[in-house]
Amino acid sequence: MADHARPAGGPPLEFLLLLEPLAISLMWGYALVTHDLLPGVVYVMLTTLLVVFQVLTDCRRRENANLLLVAPFAWVLFYLVDAVEFTALVRSLKRLATGRGVTWQRWQRKGVFAQTT
Repeated sequence: MADHARPAGGPPLEFLLLLEPLAISLMWGYALVTHDLLPGVVYVMLTTLLVVFQVLTDCRRRENANLLLVAPFAWVLFYLVDAVEFTALVRSLKRLATGRGVTWQRWQRKGVFAQTT
């Protein structure tokens, strides 16, 4: 990640991503052991509010209003995205550690209705 994309004074976001499985496990583990679901409920409510805020402030909010129905379940999608990002980060770190390096791939994008010749 480029230094300019990192929050000023904060740790690299990749480092936080490496810690995320531990943090999530601790949060849900604490919730299950103590029978205190408040941390999980707060997390679900915050992600729900985040999605609602994004939909309501979008310039096409009428088109995206149906997303408000699935907003309470957005945390599941966030976990899935984080799992994919975590897997990619770990694989990249393994490649760097073994000296194979990581290279960016270039894709040529084409629209759905693009003419093929």
